[in-house]
Amino acid sequence: MQTPLTQEERLRQWARKYFVPVEQRFPNWHPTVLEEMALKDFENLRTPQATTPPPDIACMTELSPGWPGACYVPLPPTETGYRRDSRHEILRGPKFMAPISEAILHTELYLG
Repeated sequence: MQTPLTQEERLRQWARKYFVPVEQRFPNWHPTVLEEMALKDFENLRTPQATTPPPDIACMTELSPGWPGACYVPLPPTETGYRRDSRHEILRGPKFMAPISEAILHTELYLG
């Protein structure tokens, strides 16, 4: 019995997404899933183990001193606590608060 290509592709994607070690696999899983996980095992053996990726950090102050990205230069403080680029010195208000001209408000559509 052959598996349709679309279903086989979905099974292979599922196997890569939910990859588990050999000890946690069940022999009654779909053969395509088992095959794809075996291919993933082979890929993991071929590639050298990379170092752990840097943590996803929301704030620069949370960096640990041992991490290479911990050396950073803070921005110079200003009176407001924020540094602004010279092109953005003038703070503009929100666009929805801007007045609308009378000419735009009272236009009519001429359908001829």
